Amino acid sequence: MRPILRVGAVWAVGLAVLYGLSRGMAALFGEWGNPSTDLSRLLTGGLVGFVLFVILAFAGSEPPRRESLRLGAGRLTGAHVLVIVAAAAAFCLGGTAAWQLLHVAYPANWSRAQAALTAARGPALLAVLLLIGVASAAGQDLFFRGAMQTAFSRRYGPALAIGVTSLAFAIYQRDPLRGLEAALLGILAGLVTEWSASVWAGIATHVTNNMLATALAPLETPQEPATALAAVALTLLVLAGSLMWLRRSLSPPSAELPAG
Repeated sequence: MRPILRVGAVWAVGLAVLYGLSRGMAALFGEWGNPSTDLSRLLTGGLVGFVLFVILAFAGSEPPRRESLRLGAGRLTGAHVLVIVAAAAAFCLGGTAAWQLLHVAYPANWSRAQAALTAARGPALLAVLLLIGVASAAGQDLFFRGAMQTAFSRRYGPALAIGVTSLAFAIYQRDPLRGLEAALLGILAGLVTEWSASVWAGIATHVTNNMLATALAPLETPQEPATALAAVALTLLVLAGSLMWLRRSLSPPSAELPAG
């Protein structure tokens, strides 16, 4: 029971720290809408988020951390990673289409971040992609899929572990819409982490989603309902096919029955 209590306490402390950091960022950079500070806010947030979640991952896990964070490659191969990336990309694009189809507006902060990304060019845009798309996403999965999901999976099994971790990940978003999206992404990342026995599968899922969302944010335009519906249908097909193949190919080999 000790690892569960440990990771739960670290999660609660992290949530409080994240709230304090968001208040501090607001005091430091002021209101959104200032081109000279909005990009700096994004870059600072990505860096601080990465550092925070790496600290939480190590604080919430126990030695040996290669096992408690599932840092090994597990059953992952290059082919698995490519399929995981395709599934995560489909999830990102399909999610955007689904929100447009349902006429759901993104939270105000995401709309403001989109405006800041639109203004970013060259090295500044590359820095945002690396910090938000790669570093911050990897840090989050190191904690949620590495420390938290592993602790719950060992004690209560994969199904409950994925559900609890996805809910905990959603609460960190502090917004209902982004929370729902994060919970669904958490389930996808959680499944591939469990099947592969490697946190790198979850990190690949999250990084792909965040990289694509960040890169395409400046280009996002309203879609016709028929186009959005087709995108959602294609997403479901890609996700279903990818998950079926991953589940089958990542399943550990069955022990052979003794002869006779």
